[in-house]
Amino acid sequence: EALSPQRINGVTLERERVLELAKKLSGLSTTQRARIVGLDSGRAPVIVAGTWAVYHILEYLGFKRFTISMYDLLEGTLLELLEGEEDG
Repeated sequence: EALSPQRINGVTLERERVLELAKKLSGLSTTQRARIVGLDSGRAPVIVAGTWAVYHILEYLGFKRFTISMYDLLEGTLLELLEGEEDG
């Protein structure tokens, strides 16, 4: 079952939870990771490195948590512009 963007967008993850996930994913084979519900099987080979990268970036920057966004920079810029027009 795929996770919908609505369920993911806006979720906040603690840095320590990211560490837990990185350790758990590191202990699984690529085949096992590919079977995780909600994880695109094509990401199974790279999810470990990506999770560790997120953890170390959070640690380096001193962030205790982060919020997941399903939007990219262009969408964010557009939303800011639209909000600015509403404030007029």
